Amino acid sequence: MPKHEYSKHYGVLSIFPFIYSWISLLIMPLLLCVKNKTTLKYINEVCYLLVYGPLSLCLLAVFIAVNMVLLPFAYLKAVIYKALLVIRHKSCSNFGQLCIYIVMGVPFLLCAQVTDVYRFLIHTYNSKQRQQNEQNYLKTIRLEDFDEFLVHLNKITSNN
Repeated sequence: MPKHEYSKHYGVLSIFPFIYSWISLLIMPLLLCVKNKTTLKYINEVCYLLVYGPLSLCLLAVFIAVNMVLLPFAYLKAVIYKALLVIRHKSCSNFGQLCIYIVMGVPFLLCAQVTDVYRFLIHTYNSKQRQQNEQNYLKTIRLEDFDEFLVHLNKITSNN
C-alpha cells in the first residue's frame, strides 16, 4: 500500500474527513491561483483549525469531564498510599507529606488538570507532531530492554 505524506502547502486537499471532502473542491481553485508558499501554509493551517477545531473541543470536553469524575478516586488512592507509607515507614516526613496532601491534594490534582489541558491543546495543533513522533519512535525502548529493567528493579526491591 502506498504511503501518502502530508504536504504543508497542499495538504488541505486531503485532510478533510469524508463528510467535509466537498470543501476541497471549493478550495482547489484558490490553491491553484496562489503561488506564495507562506500563503499556502496559512490557508492549510486555517482549514485544519476549522475542520478539526470542533472535534478537538469535543474531545477536550470529554477529557476534562472524565478527569473530574476520576479526581476523587485519584485523591483517595493517593491518601491511602501515603497513609500506608506512614504506617510502614514511620517517619516525620511521610506524616508531613500525608497532612499536606490531605489539605492540598485536590488543588494539586486540579493544577495537574490545567497543565494536562494545556499540553493537550499544544499537541493537538502542533504542526511538527509527525516529526516528533518519528523521533520518539527511534527512542522507543525495546521489549528486551524493558524486561532487563524489570529484572534489575526486582533485584533492587528484593534486597530491601
